[in-house]
Amino acid sequence: MPETRPRPPADGRAIAALLAVQVCFGTFPVFGKLALAETPPMVLAAMRAIAGAAVLTLFARVLAPDEGAPDARDRRMLLLLSLFGIVANQTLFVSGLARTTATNATLCTASTPVFTMLIAALAGRDRPSPRRMLGVPIALAGLLTLLDLTHLDISDRTLFGNLLILANALSYSIFLVLSRDVLARRSAVSVTAAIFRYAALPILLLALSDLTSFRPRALTGRAWIGIAGVVLLSTIVAYALN
Repeated sequence: MPETRPRPPADGRAIAALLAVQVCFGTFPVFGKLALAETPPMVLAAMRAIAGAAVLTLFARVLAPDEGAPDARDRRMLLLLSLFGIVANQTLFVSGLARTTATNATLCTASTPVFTMLIAALAGRDRPSPRRMLGVPIALAGLLTLLDLTHLDISDRTLFGNLLILANALSYSIFLVLSRDVLARRSAVSVTAAIFRYAALPILLLALSDLTSFRPRALTGRAWIGIAGVVLLSTIVAYALN
């Protein structure tokens, strides 16, 4: 059985990394809209999965070369994490973003801390402190202040997209809560690389019909900028830092 690693105390570097994660995820609605104007949602999800698996596996080989193979228990957990944190999370988000506005997507994604706190409390993983419970509405109020709510669209045409983004936030919250145990035993970069590898094939199968008719040469420069932003910032950098 792999030796349990002591969890390092929280410090400024961890907080800075998590802030950077939010910035990277915050760019997704913008870059995603550029990409989705010319790219089918599932094709974009496949690009994220394949690029994430390749680059993060390379990072893991360099940064955690002595990490042994996971045992059967960890493999089962990694597979479960890939389904919630990559497959469901990414396919729901890009499908929802294609059907709603960037402002709506940002607001719906902001429900992730609320879901995470509730799931962690129900699972007995974390007891929400008064400071945490106060911090969530303060953070949401700050988000509402920064966003131009005149662009908020709650019409029927965006309802399904909004629900998909909320489902994405719920899926990612489950992933965050479940990942704590395996991260106590294995390095973060190897876990992240593994869940991307497990997720690549299911996402490819889901995207197969769209990939057969996809023509990369027909994409404009704006679409490629969007794809690059989604893959580099919102996928590789965001997941590695998270």
